[in-house]
Amino acid sequence: VEVILGGGLQYFTGENDTDPLGNYGKRGDERDLLNEFESQGYALVYNGSSFQKVDSNTTDRLLGLFDSSHMQYDLERLSGEERDPSLAEMTSKAISILSRNPKGFFLMVEGGRIDHAGHERNISKNVADTLAFDEAVKVATDFASLNNETLVIVTADHECGGLVLQPENLDVYEAGGINPLFASGTTKTQGPRYDFITEMEEATHTAVDVPIMASGPGAEKVSKGVIDNTRIFEIMKEAFGF
Repeated sequence: VEVILGGGLQYFTGENDTDPLGNYGKRGDERDLLNEFESQGYALVYNGSSFQKVDSNTTDRLLGLFDSSHMQYDLERLSGEERDPSLAEMTSKAISILSRNPKGFFLMVEGGRIDHAGHERNISKNVADTLAFDEAVKVATDFASLNNETLVIVTADHECGGLVLQPENLDVYEAGGINPLFASGTTKTQGPRYDFITEMEEATHTAVDVPIMASGPGAEKVSKGVIDNTRIFEIMKEAFGF
C-alpha cells in the first residue's frame, strides 16, 4: 500500500505513548507504527497544511493521519481553524501519486462518516458528507475522463438509518402479530409502554438494496439489474486482467 489517508492515528502508537496530536495511543503491543512506516520510506503528515505541501511528483509513499479517532464530519471540518483535507483533496493527492505507476493502480475511497450520521439520525451531517463524497467521485471521474483505461465503481456496503414515516403507536401492527423494527431505530418494547415506540440508542443498518454505478472499461457489467455484492470483486479482478 503506497498511500494511506484518514483518521485512526491512535492505533499507530502504544497505550503508554501519545500520538502526534497529543492523545494516548491504543496499541496494547506498544509498537510504534509511525516509526515503522517512516523507516519504510513513507512521508508522514498529521494536518491539512502539511498535507497540502506534499509534492505528488516526488512522493512515492504517503501516510496521512489527521485525527486520533474518526475524521471530522464535513460540517465540522469546514468550521475548524486548522482544516483537515477534504475527501476530494485526499482523493486527488492519492491519484496524483499512484497514477505515476505505469502499471496502473487501485484506489479505494470511502465516505465513512455518512454511515455514522445515519446512525445518529442527523440529516444535515448525512447530506453534507454525501456531498463531500460526491466531490471525491468527481475527482475520480475527471481523472478517468483523460484516458479510457480507468474503471470507476461507486457503491455502498449497506444502507443506514432509513428516512421513514412511522406511526404514533403500534396498534395497527399488533392486530397482525407484527413486531416491526424501523430503519430509523425505533421499535416497540415489552412492558408498561408496550403500545408505544421506544427510540433505540442509534438507528440501524437496513436490508435495502444499495445502488452501484460505474464508468469506464467493464462498467456495463454492473448494469445488469441486481447483482450480488461479491460480484464487484470479480469485476475489479477482470478489469486488472487477473
